[in-house]
Amino acid sequence: MKKLSFLLLMFSVLSFSSCEDDHEDDIVCCTIYDYEIFILPENADGENLIETGAITTENVKLYYQNDGNWRSSNNFSFIEDSEGQDILRFFASDKLDENDRSETRLVINGVEEFLTTEFNTENGAIITKIWLNEEVVFDTSSENENGNLIEITL
Repeated sequence: MKKLSFLLLMFSVLSFSSCEDDHEDDIVCCTIYDYEIFILPENADGENLIETGAITTENVKLYYQNDGNWRSSNNFSFIEDSEGQDILRFFASDKLDENDRSETRLVINGVEEFLTTEFNTENGAIITKIWLNEEVVFDTSSENENGNLIEITL
């Protein structure tokens, strides 16, 4: 019985001492990386150009700016959103400048679109603002009717 009491006492002491963390500030919890951008390309009549076949993987080009140079990427795909419509999904460049922004160039059927993406890098990298051809199209500080879906008329 003495042995059991001693073991329980030692276990209790070890349990309490192991709960201390002298390096609490070194721990980063819940790091999130969110680089996804969704594009709904439409014509002037509001038709989805992916669903009509006017846009295919062959006529979409994606480029990331890296040290002043544009680098080609195939980091995009067509997916179906929750409403059943086909959209273009790609990832913004992870090469951030001193203002936590990245530059992405999207070419669809020969039409160039430039996206500047701003990130909150406090606990990872989360998109907070997107400019399409220098016009703000997504901003977490305001109400976004379509969430992170950007509609482009081509």
